[in-house]
Amino acid sequence: MDALKLAIDIFGMVFALGMSSYALLLSKALKGGMLEKPFRILALSPLVFVLGELVDSFEATSETLVVIHDVFEVAFVAVVFLGILSIYKVWKRWQLGT
Repeated sequence: MDALKLAIDIFGMVFALGMSSYALLLSKALKGGMLEKPFRILALSPLVFVLGELVDSFEATSETLVVIHDVFEVAFVAVVFLGILSIYKVWKRWQLGT
């Protein structure tokens, strides 16, 4: 079962890095536009996820690592929240025409 968990974790990390790459490409394509900043923020979230998964792979050895993993989980959600909030603010500004 450990090999399966490792394979799933690696698979998730590869997809997360791919998602980060595409979010960065989108931010570059939108350079100077209203959505550049939100996509730069969203590009960070998969990297935080990957760091948390790396810590998770050593989780069984230390309670400190469990806490660090939990901090990365909260940081991941916070970064996604900030990215979506940033998109929302851009959308509201655009809707109001300012």
